[in-house]
Amino acid sequence: MRSILTVAMVCALVAPTMASAASIGAGTDTGRITIEEPLTPGSSKQLPTITIFNTGDVAATYVMRVAPVEGVRTPEASWFTFSPASATIPPHSSMTFDTRVDVPASAVAGDYGALLLGTSDRQVPSSSGALLNVAAGPRLTVSVARGNPLVIGWGLVVGFFARYAPWSYAGLLALAGIFAAIGLGLLPNRRREDSGPSPQGDLT
Repeated sequence: MRSILTVAMVCALVAPTMASAASIGAGTDTGRITIEEPLTPGSSKQLPTITIFNTGDVAATYVMRVAPVEGVRTPEASWFTFSPASATIPPHSSMTFDTRVDVPASAVAGDYGALLLGTSDRQVPSSSGALLNVAAGPRLTVSVARGNPLVIGWGLVVGFFARYAPWSYAGLLALAGIFAAIGLGLLPNRRREDSGPSPQGDLT
């Protein structure tokens, strides 16, 4: 009987804490993101979308951020573009975030790792009493290749078109059309120059 009462008292003490913690939460169903092929400096890569769940009972705003992983170099937060950068998610709902990584031309070659976290603006107390923001998100593993001028130049070109698509491709087509029109306009004049003046007979 004493043991039963002891268990009941423990449950009574824990229940309010569990109820309070259950009102705030974060989760994700996005697995680990691993980029198999090393990225070249100056290039861009569209990553899989990240889904963040509000597992709590109240609405919360989640901000996407980059967190370090122990034992590996962390990419700069400026490398990443999240769309949207933040979102207010109703309780028991989710939001997807498009993610792109832009490797700067000055990036150091090597392996990188980071946590791409949707971090709630709401906090919960830790065991030590400190307030912590609830967060969830996948781990990213990526490598940056050793760059050379040709590779970096190509990466910048590819990154530019990827970053500003589809307008970059439309601009390229327009530019090609302008050069084609100029070339076609000059062609008849060149043919006339090559043919020279038409011969004339001696009128005397």
